[in-house]
Amino acid sequence: MNLPFRIFRFLLKKETEIITAHFTGLGINLSAEDFWKNFTRLAFFSIFKPVKGPTIIEDCYILSYHTPLLPSLVKWTKNLNTKLTIVVRAPRNVFLELLYHLLEVVYPVNICYRFNISRIQAASKCVFFIDQDTRAKGEFVPFFGIEAKTPVTVFRLAVEMNKPLFFLSYSVRENYVQINLEEIKATSPQQMANTFNLLLESAIKTDLCSWCWFHKRWRSRRDKIFNHEEYIHFFSSRSWLQ
Repeated sequence: MNLPFRIFRFLLKKETEIITAHFTGLGINLSAEDFWKNFTRLAFFSIFKPVKGPTIIEDCYILSYHTPLLPSLVKWTKNLNTKLTIVVRAPRNVFLELLYHLLEVVYPVNICYRFNISRIQAASKCVFFIDQDTRAKGEFVPFFGIEAKTPVTVFRLAVEMNKPLFFLSYSVRENYVQINLEEIKATSPQQMANTFNLLLESAIKTDLCSWCWFHKRWRSRRDKIFNHEEYIHFFSSRSWLQ
């Protein structure tokens, strides 16, 4: 077995462990195997099916989440005949860097590596993908009933720049993907983070396989950070309910 394949098998095993722990701990009746099958199905559906969505106002921030339906987002920008700035993490490998470059060539998008404040401030419409429990500054906000360290920089920036905020979600219809926008009308960064998590919960419950479960969303606690083994035990044992 060659080294790249062994690394892939190792990463897949770790991600499957996290997904299984999440589903067990949250009382979700879905196996990791069924998750992967449906996750892949959604990815191919998003690539090959058309997308429909609303128009958007000229000056705003849009918040979304990592999902196999992401190809629909860039297709939607082409339908809008407008240019979006998509804020992503800096690419960790050459493949991602080439992929981002290709997106900029094919679709009307600008890729901005987080967190380039000057480029974000200059853009009229920005799309941010928010993950709980990243290395970014955050506050503990409930997510599925458990406190999750949720980034608040984008919410503080929205208040500072007086930008309307919208939550973007996806609905899979029979032959197309529907993009939905819902305004976040909270006034403080803490309230915005709380509203975002509630809207994300609702989107995930609509289709459990439309969200990337394999990130450790609840790794940081107020008093410590769990390592991998502690994290798996924490969720699979449902000890967080105690």
